[in-house]
Amino acid sequence: YIKNEKVRAELESIDSLTEDEIDDILQLFLRDFKEDRLKASGWPMTLSAYKVSKAVINAYTRLTARRFPSILVNCVHPGYCKTDITRYIGHLTPAEGAQAPVNNAGVSGVMIDAEAFTSLNLKAGEVVGSKSDLAKRVMRQTYETAEGCLQTNYYGPKLLTQALIPLLLQSSSTSIVNISSTLGQLKNVKNEWANKVLSDVDGLSEEKVDEVVKKFLKDAKEDLLEEEGWLNLSAYIVSKAALNAYSRILAKKFTAFRVNAVSPGFCKTDLSHNNGQFTAEEGARGPVRMALIPADGPSGKFFYQMEESAF
Repeated sequence: YIKNEKVRAELESIDSLTEDEIDDILQLFLRDFKEDRLKASGWPMTLSAYKVSKAVINAYTRLTARRFPSILVNCVHPGYCKTDITRYIGHLTPAEGAQAPVNNAGVSGVMIDAEAFTSLNLKAGEVVGSKSDLAKRVMRQTYETAEGCLQTNYYGPKLLTQALIPLLLQSSSTSIVNISSTLGQLKNVKNEWANKVLSDVDGLSEEKVDEVVKKFLKDAKEDLLEEEGWLNLSAYIVSKAALNAYSRILAKKFTAFRVNAVSPGFCKTDLSHNNGQFTAEEGARGPVRMALIPADGPSGKFFYQMEESAF
């Protein structure tokens, strides 16, 4: 859509592109627009500002990915969605369009035989309770899946929060809601040392939580999970228990924030292979409620849906 050869060349020169050059391109477009020179300068003639804005955000995405190689930076086109910007004309619903951009869902840490899992008709908690032996037959956890689970469910939210703290400190009303699970409650952490560390609210620190995670991964790598008392679905349990602990640490450190962990319940989503007791909409009620609590609302708490529960 960008016919201006000089601008195209600059936006495609990702190895040398800078933020200043991107800003210069925007200023050039605005100047040409003001002087009625869009066609003469090779800019798109329809939806010109929109197209240019998206072209430069694509370039900025590539620039950011190059600058921060340890961070996954991508741009996503949601498709032609029925929203107010399209006057509700489009091929996709907002929910369908949001699947790719917002797919920051957690992972279970196991490979699952979906058909067999569905046939078990498990209820919440049974995967580590009365039907844990049955669940083991349709789930397989490897060191790689366990590590990926911890990276996604614990380190992911933690690193994102750390990156946003400077901005959150400037806000007059800050609420952090970490999506957790009842499986992450301390009663499911059977390794005695890990349970003791995570239960010590006054002594909790980021370093100690990381030690628990590293200990678990070490046991997973050395095939010592059962011997060390880690339950079935152990990576998922540890990831959520660690996230709960991190929520309590943040609440204590940033007293002006409201920081809480919320379990949405056993919901019918991709993660559960569409098994569960609640719809995604029903599961969202608790997290949304906690995101909107007033400044004098609770902090450092664990909620099961809409009700406060024990860590």
